[in-house]
Amino acid sequence: MLLTLPEPERHLFRAADILSRKMDTSELK
Repeated sequence: MLLTLPEPERHLFRAADILSRKMDTSELK
């Protein structure tokens, strides 16, 4: 997903992505 977003929004999306990944891995265990 290559969108030209403002910096704050870009960080928000990255944080959400990392959080969702952590939740997925914790649920798999």
